[in-house]
Amino acid sequence: MRCSFCKREFEIPRGMTIVQKDGTPRYYCAGKCRKNSEMGRDNRKVMWVLKIPENKTKAEEVKANNLIRQEQVAKDSHAMNLEKAAKKSAKEGRANAKEAANKK
Repeated sequence: MRCSFCKREFEIPRGMTIVQKDGTPRYYCAGKCRKNSEMGRDNRKVMWVLKIPENKTKAEEVKANNLIRQEQVAKDSHAMNLEKAAKKSAKEGRANAKEAANKK
């Protein structure tokens, strides 16, 4: 099945099907897609939706841009994890120094 909002393929046991008043089904792969659709957001303007263009040359360009964006998000999350680890080790170092001072 294909999500009505982000156009991603997903398997049947996942997602949600909502039938509109006119009887047309809307398939959503996740609650995020359903909520964004209910809020009236345009899926072409949402950054996390992968763009699927019509012509092939444009498709290759968009695919490259999507890969760059995914790599950038991965790097940002990795940097945040390293920053958290550094803060945690600094906090532990201060705690160990206080314990050593209290023992003297």
